[in-house]
Amino acid sequence: MLIDSLYGIFGIYEIPLVIQYILTVFIVVGIINAFNLIDGIDGLAGGLALIDMIGFFIFFMVSGDAGATLVVAGSAGALLGFLKYNYHPARIFMGDTGSMSLGFLLSAAGIMALTGSRGDMPHFNYSETAIMVFSIFILPVYDTLRVFAGRILNKKSPFSPDKTHIHHLLMKTGFNHPRSAKVLYTANIVLIMTGFLLRSGTMSLVAPLLFLEVILFSEFLTLYKLI
Repeated sequence: MLIDSLYGIFGIYEIPLVIQYILTVFIVVGIINAFNLIDGIDGLAGGLALIDMIGFFIFFMVSGDAGATLVVAGSAGALLGFLKYNYHPARIFMGDTGSMSLGFLLSAAGIMALTGSRGDMPHFNYSETAIMVFSIFILPVYDTLRVFAGRILNKKSPFSPDKTHIHHLLMKTGFNHPRSAKVLYTANIVLIMTGFLLRSGTMSLVAPLLFLEVILFSEFLTLYKLI
C-alpha cells in the first residue's frame, strides 16, 4: 500500500512513484518513532494506542471494511489485556520493540484507511479520512516535533534523551503517573473527536486548528507549572 495521490488536498493530486515511496516510508517511520518516544510513563503509549485503535475500529466498521475491523479489534483487545499489567504500578513493560510495533500497526491502519477511501462508493471521502487519521496521530507526532525542535535549538542531537516530553511536563506540575496518563488520554480523545466533527472541512483549515489545540494544551501545562 502506497500513498499515491492526495486527491486535491493542498492542491496535490497524483504523486510521482519515487515520492510515493518516500512519503509512505516517512509517515510509517515517523509514527513508529512518535510512539516509541511517548512511551515514557506507565500505561501511556499503550493507552493512547488503545484509544487510536478504537478510533480506527469505529472508522472501519462504519466504512464496512470487515477485514480491517477485525485486525484493529484484535489489536485493541490485546492492548486492553496488556494495560491491566502495564498501568501504574506497572508489572510488565512493552519496551522499544513493543512501542515501535504499535506504531507500525497504527501507521498501517492509517494507510489502509486512506487507501480504502479511494473506492467507488466510500463512506468517507479521502479528505474526510485524511482529517480523521491526522487527528488520531496528532498528539504523539506533535510531541515528537516539539521535543526535536527544542533539542535542535539547544544545539543538541534530536535523539538525545531529556525530560521535555508532554508527560514530563505533567509530572513536573505534580501529577503522578496515573493522573498524567489520564490527562493525555482525555486530550487524545478530544483531538480525535475534533477531527471527526470537523471532517467535512478542508485539511488546510482543520490541520492548523488541531495543531493549535494541541499547542494550547501543551503550553497550558507549561504556564500551569510556572504559576
